[in-house]
Amino acid sequence: MISLYDSLPVIHGTGEILTDSKNDWRNTKLRNEAVAKSFENENSKSMLGRFTRMMDCGAYLKFAVSPSGDKRLFSANFCRDRMCPGCQKRRSLVIFHQVKNICSSIQKDFPTYKYLLLTLTVPNVKADQLSDEIKHLHASWKRMSDRAFFKKSIKGWFRALEVTYNGDRDDFHPHIHVLLCVPSGYFKKNYINQKQWLEYWNDSERSLDEWQALGVRRADGTALPNVDVRAALVMPDDINGRMFLAYDNYKVLMHWNRSYYFATSVGYLSDRIGYPKI
Repeated sequence: MISLYDSLPVIHGTGEILTDSKNDWRNTKLRNEAVAKSFENENSKSMLGRFTRMMDCGAYLKFAVSPSGDKRLFSANFCRDRMCPGCQKRRSLVIFHQVKNICSSIQKDFPTYKYLLLTLTVPNVKADQLSDEIKHLHASWKRMSDRAFFKKSIKGWFRALEVTYNGDRDDFHPHIHVLLCVPSGYFKKNYINQKQWLEYWNDSERSLDEWQALGVRRADGTALPNVDVRAALVMPDDINGRMFLAYDNYKVLMHWNRSYYFATSVGYLSDRIGYPKI
């Protein structure tokens, strides 16, 4: 198939410096080369190939120019590596415009619909645990989005995974951002507040052995109890505050009084005065 752009004249060496008022592509290219150098390994053919492709990424750009002088990128030699900052930036821009077009179309048919942003997170993990944690993250979302409360309140959603790196601790923080489409009556009839979202999200439980394997420890740094119990991670003060592993009795307290501080305080007090250490 021949594109209409193929018939346009090709001009080389004009000396023009291309600029983009919205994106700093020069800085992106510099970060791209920095990442590429981490793959430079002459003893690994695959890694060396990634290094070469990433270093050459965006070195050739072909633009189509309209009669008014506007330019549109027509073709280029992008590496399309998932670790390439440039390719991922372009990918995010494409997805942004796709989601924007979908939302605009929805607004035409359902002008009263609203949009909310939701972020769901899990504890940081080491590099060798990241793959399993991402799988668990997606599975947890699938379980939550299949529940009756979700289908009753949410008309549609778009989900994106983000993984950030903590250089001080040398661990990774996987989390998902969700764009929720809700009806106009959501805030009056089926509103889900932050604490309820956390409760639903924390229903994705793990065994203590699994939490132990993920690096979770007691407050004093010692290992978790060696018992066959499933627990959910509770963060009453949000991600940067205190964290607790809650058992089934915590759920009973939450059904009686929907307050994380109340349930956590009762559970902590009972451990201190009524039960021996495990």
